[in-house]
Amino acid sequence: WNDEDVLRICDKIKLLIKSNNIRTSFHPSQYTLLSSSDEKVLGNSIKDLEYHNRLSNLLGNDTILIHCGGKYGDMYKAMNNIINNFNNLNQDIKNKLHLENDDKTYNVEETLFICEMLDIPMILDVHHDRCLGSILPVDLYIGRIIKTWKGNKPKCHLSSGKLSDNDKSHADYITNYDYKYALELTQGKFDIMLESKCKDLALLQLLKFCN
Repeated sequence: WNDEDVLRICDKIKLLIKSNNIRTSFHPSQYTLLSSSDEKVLGNSIKDLEYHNRLSNLLGNDTILIHCGGKYGDMYKAMNNIINNFNNLNQDIKNKLHLENDDKTYNVEETLFICEMLDIPMILDVHHDRCLGSILPVDLYIGRIIKTWKGNKPKCHLSSGKLSDNDKSHADYITNYDYKYALELTQGKFDIMLESKCKDLALLQLLKFCN
């Protein structure tokens, strides 16, 4: 935090992000859980968020993204934990925090409900929705998801399953089918972030498909 070389590099990154209008985000690990009732787990989660927030301010990042966490056999208690623990966070962290639907525990409908309760943006993960669907088709939630962004352009995550459409493991690349599906679903209203193992190579492959 006080190293002059590190701070100088952070300033360069911050200027690069700002001057090129790049959308950035931090995604703390799956162990950052606001839904937990365990004081040690919660304490470590808050420390992790505080660290990411402090680094975000050095780099000019305005988004910290986490999943809702576990349900621990009582979804409503876990949801209340998320809401109560969020309200106890530093305001600077609150301003950056976004929630994303996951592939095992909280689907789009449940994540969206929490985001609406907390008045924070929801990031839609298209592949996670395939693995863990909601009561209604995902396109029926798009309007509500957009509203959580309060006029800012929403962001969604896109990946393909490694062995099948609903394989939770991410593939190296994005299939053309999944890309077209995401475009139709988001209707040009979302920025799409790729979550594929081959990173930029997956983007270059999609560019060939578009051309």
